[in-house]
Order: sequence, then structure tokens, then C-alpha cells
Amino acid sequence: MKKNIVLAAGGTGGHVFPALAIAQAALQKGFSPTLLVDQRGNRFLPTKLNGIKKITLQLEYKKNKLLFFIQLITAFFHAFIEIAKLRPIALVGFGGYPSAPAVLAAWIWQVPIILCEQNRVLGRTNRLLSIFAKKLAIAFPGTLRLPAKYIRKTQVVGIPLRQEITNAEFSLKKDNDHKLTLLIIGGSQGAAILSQVLPQAIALLNEEEQRQLIVLQQARPELLDEITAAYKKTHVHDFKVATFFNDIWAHMSKADLLICRAGASTIAEIMHFGIPAVLVPYQHAADNHQYHNALYLAEQNAAELLTEENFTVENLLALLKNFLTHTQRFKNLGAKAKKLSTHQAEDALLTLLEKTIA
Repeated sequence: MKKNIVLAAGGTGGHVFPALAIAQAALQKGFSPTLLVDQRGNRFLPTKLNGIKKITLQLEYKKNKLLFFIQLITAFFHAFIEIAKLRPIALVGFGGYPSAPAVLAAWIWQVPIILCEQNRVLGRTNRLLSIFAKKLAIAFPGTLRLPAKYIRKTQVVGIPLRQEITNAEFSLKKDNDHKLTLLIIGGSQGAAILSQVLPQAIALLNEEEQRQLIVLQQARPELLDEITAAYKKTHVHDFKVATFFNDIWAHMSKADLLICRAGASTIAEIMHFGIPAVLVPYQHAADNHQYHNALYLAEQNAAELLTEENFTVENLLALLKNFLTHTQRFKNLGAKAKKLSTHQAEDALLTLLEKTIA
């Protein structure tokens, strides 16, 4: 019996990375997984998928609503034909508008559908498509905007993590050089507010405090030279500024404090590794889901939360001074985050899938 499954995702890494994680786990369990993504989603996939198939829908959000609607219709027929060829035993949708054509096509072909929601707020696409799903796999208990009529088919599984993450060796840096490593990341292109505020706050630390820091910062390409020049004027002699860190896990393994956005994948990584973190939710995220992701950790004293409105030079300066003088308190945040981790979400989702098709 063929065990083809389709994993539909696209748009952002927050949707594509969990889909890739399930594809990797499914392959190990004897399934034949196919990733169905859009053009933007392709950017987040490795060049070599090692046995995982891929289908790309020609779909890209357009401000012209008529043109975008035509693209959606075209993508639906493409997905309809591909699903007819594959005859999958199940389709898992990971949210975002690119998953909609595939979910609708699977429903017409009577393929069992599972929707996976990584954020603490049920996304708009998943809310609309929930009527077609047999099961809803959610990451957080008490997911917001979950219609009461769908609670009966909902199960908490956690956030799937890619194999390169689950296989990564990780240990918090030992305090043997009397320096503290500050890692700042903000998505694939860096967050502008982090790039602007952090160098200013660090510049206001006194000389001794600056010498205690090792700074690793991801920044937008257009700000790279400006931030590098700013750090050169300080007493932070050990710093690295880059547009992207290919070896991000090596940097995370050394980080004493992570300052970052609050996307679902980032939250999962913080919990998985137990990293002390300051979360700065992107205020324009759909349904303000990053804020609610961050709030989940903050409410349980497992991370610090600073909204963009409060992410000022003055507030960050106070936080950094607190970090330098009360390092153990931040280590405790990481330890509490690790306790919240839902281990082996990949296995939990595949088990749910097997029960759904049984």
C-alpha cells in the first residue's frame, strides 16, 4: 500500500519549517512525503531534500485582488491535478494562504485533512479551512480564536522541529571567560527595530560592562555597515554582524541571552534548547499572533517580553544592566522555558495522522 502524504505550506518559514520537519519524520517512518509549497516557501527549503518530493504552486500575493484570485484558481487546479496523481492517504495543511488550494483540492478528492497550527492564535486560513478538516493539531494549550464547535477534533501536539535542530548538540555556555554572549536575530532579513535600538543601548553601557559582552547580531543588509561602525566605537571588541548566520545553532549553543522576534518556530527552539530570551513580537503580525506566542512564555516566567512600543533605548539599557548583574535570573528563564517544551511533536502529529486514516 502506498503511503503518500502531502504537506501543504508556504509564504513564511513559520509555515514551511514545521512542514519540512514532518516530511523528514514521515520519511523515517516509511511514508512517502510530498511538500506542496508556493514560490516564497521555496526559499526556506534546502537544495537537497533527500527523498522528499516537492511541488511548487505558482502563487504569490498580489495587491490586485482580481489577479490574486486568478492565481488562487490556477493554483487550485494545479493542486487538484497533483493530488489526483499522488492519491495521498492524507494531507496536512500548515496554514497561510498557499495551503488553501491544496486543502480544497484534497477535500474534493475525499483525502483526509489535518490542519496544523503552530501559533497560539488559530490563523485566518486555518479558521476558514477548519470545516474541511478531520483533525486540528495545535501547538499550545488554550489556542485562541478556536471555534468551540471544533474543540472536539483538536489535539495539542506541540511545534514540529526540523532534524537539524533536534539533532543539534546544545549546551549553555560555561562561564569560564567572564564574558556573556548576546545573540540578536530577527528573521531571515533581520528586524529593523533590533538593529536600530540595540547598538544605541550597548553604547550607553559603561566601559567595564561593554567589555563583558560578546555580541552576535543579525541585521538588514542596508544597516550592516552602520551597525558595524557603531560597535567599533564601543569597548565591545568581540562582535560579529551579519545578514544571516548559516551556523545559527553553533551561535545559539554559546548564547547567554537571545533577543529575537516571537514566531512559532523561534518559540519552539527556545523551549527545546532552554535559551534565556527577550522576545520582541512583530506588532504587525496577523492577529497579533507573535505577541500571544511571547505572552505564553512570559506568563510562566520563561522569557522576558518587550513590545515594540516598549523596546526603547532606555528600557533596553536597563534590561542589559540587569542581565549583566543578575545572570542567574536569566538562566532560570531558560530552564523554565525548557520545561514547557513539547517533545517529539513530529511523532505526535504522525500518530494523530495514522489514527485519523485508520
